[in-house]
Amino acid sequence: MRKAIALDPKDGRSRSQAGALLLRVGQEKEGLVLLEEALRLDPKDTLAAFNAGQAYQNQHQWNLARQRFEAVVAANPDDWHAFAKLVQVSQALGNTPERDKRRQQVLALYRAGKTDARLDTFCREQFEVGANRVMVLEAFEMKGDRPRRYAFEVVGGRPGAEKMLRTLSLGSYASTEAAARSHGELGPGDHLFHLDGYYPDNSHETFAFFKNEPSYEDTRALVVQVLEGKLKPVSSTTFRR
Repeated sequence: MRKAIALDPKDGRSRSQAGALLLRVGQEKEGLVLLEEALRLDPKDTLAAFNAGQAYQNQHQWNLARQRFEAVVAANPDDWHAFAKLVQVSQALGNTPERDKRRQQVLALYRAGKTDARLDTFCREQFEVGANRVMVLEAFEMKGDRPRRYAFEVVGGRPGAEKMLRTLSLGSYASTEAAARSHGELGPGDHLFHLDGYYPDNSHETFAFFKNEPSYEDTRALVVQVLEGKLKPVSSTTFRR
């Protein structure tokens, strides 16, 4: 790629590809230089714009990330990945109306059959709590006997050697709701949700029950409390061979 750039200094595509490769090996600063050069040569290069947006997001340069992802969706209104990125960036900027608007656009693309048919979730936020990174997956729709609205995947460890620590999820399971109804714990219009923790060793914890679906903000706040050790489980099970 560097040879191609040297042979044709006006070739934006070589810069775009070289920039993407540098990002993949962790050389974001150098990669961003080439991606921005590629965009100056070809402002319609959506791949360069998306990759630059991802790099800015990694660096917590939210406004620059937003500008790059907005350029992608302006050129390609069906790019659901870029819309999902705008959901994440809007959340980081604290712009809730924009976040909700972009989320609705992601869901509209799902209903139109324009998302990846192999996936039933999209990433709506990435944030850190202490030394751990949290990636939030939201289901496109609640379906099945054990549907989960959100899965907060908690990852720890040094970059390049991260491992999954646990998953905290907001779900509504048919069997759990049936048991609650049989005990008269739910009214006619109630729909049981619960916040659970799942671990790699198959152990499980339940932290809270809700008679109706809580908002994302309320769910996120409880998850942060769990990760900070401020919210303890109301029940748990441990798997032993």
